[in-house]
Amino acid sequence: MGKTGVSDGYWMDAEGRLYLSAAEEDAVKRRLPDGTIETVVQDERLRWPDSFAQGPDGTIYVTSSHIMDNAWFDPEAGPTTPTELWRIAQS
Repeated sequence: MGKTGVSDGYWMDAEGRLYLSAAEEDAVKRRLPDGTIETVVQDERLRWPDSFAQGPDGTIYVTSSHIMDNAWFDPEAGPTTPTELWRIAQS
């Protein structure tokens, strides 16, 4: 259990740490086995972090979907929405 804001993606790593997106904070957080929640990365370019995956070397990947930047939410947005893939090295 832990109090968080809007989260759109989750990933449990082999160490039992739960990664969760913090969409409204442009951040990725991690819940440790003892219940502590820490911010792993926070960056204004990480717009609406979404889906997670883990590489064979333990690296965590998260998409930045920019949902709030598409034409549905921003009528002046163009026909495409930029997305990005972020790499988070395990610590």
